[in-house]
This record gives sequence, C-alpha cells and structure tokens, in this order.
Amino acid sequence: MSFGDSLHGWAVGCNGLAERTTNGGSDWLPVTNLPNVSWSAVHFVTALKGWIGGGSVDIYSTTDGGQTWNDQIVPDQGVVTSFVFADSLHGWINGCPIYYTSDGGQTWTRRENVCSVTLSAVSATEAWEYEGNYDIQHTTDAGLTWESRLYSLRAQNMKFADPMHGWVARSSGPSDESVWSTMDGGTVWNRRLTVDSSDSYEGLYVLDSLNVWVAMHDHLVNGAKSFVLHTADGGGSWDTVNVGISFGDLAIVDPRHIWAMGPDNSIRRFIPPAPSAVHPVGAPVPQLLSLSAYPNPFNPTTTLLFDLPRAGRARLTIYDVEGRLVRTLADEVLTAGRHLLEFDGSQLSSGVYFARLESAALSRTQKLVLLK
Repeated sequence: MSFGDSLHGWAVGCNGLAERTTNGGSDWLPVTNLPNVSWSAVHFVTALKGWIGGGSVDIYSTTDGGQTWNDQIVPDQGVVTSFVFADSLHGWINGCPIYYTSDGGQTWTRRENVCSVTLSAVSATEAWEYEGNYDIQHTTDAGLTWESRLYSLRAQNMKFADPMHGWVARSSGPSDESVWSTMDGGTVWNRRLTVDSSDSYEGLYVLDSLNVWVAMHDHLVNGAKSFVLHTADGGGSWDTVNVGISFGDLAIVDPRHIWAMGPDNSIRRFIPPAPSAVHPVGAPVPQLLSLSAYPNPFNPTTTLLFDLPRAGRARLTIYDVEGRLVRTLADEVLTAGRHLLEFDGSQLSSGVYFARLESAALSRTQKLVLLK
C-alpha cells in the first residue's frame, strides 16, 4: 500500500488485487488496465507518479495517476518483491542481486554481490540496505561500493529518514527486542525503545527524524492484537495507536493520515482527534527557539513543531506571500519545551505561506508550501 499524498492511494495484493482511492480512502476503485497477476509492491512518490510490480512480470510505471502504464523491463529479474524510490528518477529493486535506476525505471542496472531484504534510499546515490543476516550496508555511490555496518546490533530491519537519521529494529531473542536510532549517519546508535516481552516487532515506518512508528503484536491477547507505537520527538516518548484490525501493512503520509491494510485486504484509516490547542510534547527543555513543519509541502494539513526555551507568551501566526495575516494559531502563555499545533489549509488556495513564531522578543519563520 502506498499514498502519493493524503488523498491519492494505491493498494495491491494477490489474485490481481489493485485498487486506488482519490478521496483519502473513503472509496476504493479497482484498477482494470493492468495484468491480472499477484502484485507484491507499489510505490508512489506523488499523486501521479508511481510504480507497481510483482509476480514474474516486469514493473509497470505511470505518470498520470494510473490512466496509462508503461512496462519497464528488468533484465534477468525474477519475482519482484519490493522496491523503493528516493525521488521520481532514482530507485532500487530489493532482491538478490539488487537493481538500480537513475531514469525512473526506463533502464535498470544490476548491482553485483549485494542482496537486500530491506533498502532505504535517502538520496539519488545514498542508500542503506539490510541483507538479512544482521548485516546492514551503506553506499554513497549508487551501489557501486558498500560498507558493512552494525553486525553487533543484530538488526532485523532498518529505515533511514535522511543521511543522518536512521532507525534499527534489533532482536537477540524473543525476550530482547528493541529499537535503536542514530543521529550522525550510523556512527553512534542509542536505544530508544525496549519491547515488552509479551509483544513482538512486526514493522518499522519512518517519516522523518522525529516521527517513527513501530508495528507490534500482543501475543497475550487472543488473536494477537495489532497496535502501533509512535514517537513524535525522535524516541523521547512513545504513544500507543490502536489500529483496530490485525494488519499486514501501513501507509503513512503524516501523523494524521495513516492507513492499515488487513490480511483480508480490508483497509482502515486511523484518524486521531483533531487538536484544539497547542499540545506539549515530552522532550528535554530546548536551548533555542525553533520552528518546523511536517509534512511540507502539504495538503491540506501540516503539523507545526516549535520549541520554547522558557515559559511565557508565544504567538504563532500564518502570513501569505504579500505579508497579509491569514490566521492566528496561538497567542497564549505556554510552558517551556516542545509543542505541536496543526495548521489546516483546506480553505486556502495553493501557494506559499509563512508561519511566524514570536516569544520573548525572539522570532522564527518557517516557509510553508500548500499543494492542492
């Protein structure tokens, strides 16, 4: 399952299952202009640009949201199990060996002597891959050479948000499962989560350097209830998200747009309660005033994350490119620390806006891009 944005998503599966939604999952329609095979992989980088693959067929790509498809031939490739793209041009096919493209899949180049179960592409040429025997490898030259890392962590899976921030799910036995992260490109790793002995790790989903979801199963509950642990502050604190169904895959656009796909191909969206005010986030008190937004670009909502080094009145406002005040999101006394606040642009036109944070005679500005 993959979403190009908060409205446009795709779900694939066995026996020719291929469906799409254009309204955030309220309705799913069958895709009828693809071969009737068992699909195992789908990845969309925008609402229009994406790839579908699986079975013993080649990968199919689209640049118009599935109205037309192009068959992309992969030399000597058997079953396509999964692939990932860093952008609209640069992507990888997992397998043994792996394949790399720099032209959106028109041509694929075999990378010898490397096998991959999971691969994270963080730029056009930089990627991390998990080989399956606790070994993680890193490349900065599009897979021509690889450096082995992290054998001692006994990693089960890994995902990187960017070249510096990565996450690893570790297991050294059924009673010792944990999640670790790095903030310096893999040199130093710190434990961020220890899994309860009755639970088991099922999946790792990384949105950015702060937002990470860990899919879990609780084996003490009849039917092995599925749930997700989420951090919004890089592992400083974790909240439990009860998905409501046993799921095999998640698709995450941002913390307010999450979909789960069950083993019976049912799809459910998790909709957290809309914040009505500024929400503090458990994290150490920062030293500097800061402001950021995710996702960005966004449609139609984004979350503003800001740090206040000291308690006091804080004002958070939105302006358009002409400098006109669009909205006042907060103007109140807040505690020191990290805070979250949602900005909903559903009533605004596409374009560039600016979020401005003011507190204690200091200010910070964050550019926002609303794409509809």
